[in-house]
Amino acid sequence: MKKINSLLSVLVLSIIIAGCSTSKEYSIDWTEIRNEIQPMIEMMEKGLYVDFLNTYVDPRLVHLQGGASSMLADFDATKRSELLQTLKQAKQIQPFIDTEKKIATFDGENFIRPLAFQKIGDRWYLINNANQIEGN
Repeated sequence: MKKINSLLSVLVLSIIIAGCSTSKEYSIDWTEIRNEIQPMIEMMEKGLYVDFLNTYVDPRLVHLQGGASSMLADFDATKRSELLQTLKQAKQIQPFIDTEKKIATFDGENFIRPLAFQKIGDRWYLINNANQIEGN
């Protein structure tokens, strides 16, 4: 009887521990996103805007907009400056994480607008919540 109780206790404990553990797929390490911000800043400062759009914007959105070159027309100097300023501020704070949608949002007192990233596959892409594409 003691052996059955011991086995039952081990089984219950194993189930509890397994239920509490988080898989890599659902855990989000916000430092991954923060580490992407410096290369983004450098690319923006070098004026590599088409490369920036191709690298850091969801490829499906880039495709829907007719390519990075087409998107560049709407990515004017004011928007580029605002984004660069926001990226620099985002390096200093921790984002709000939505693990279900795999979205990390940086927002601060001096932000012009929130800065959001979505994990698609193994990569983090800059998103505008209005342009978020479902089905990730």
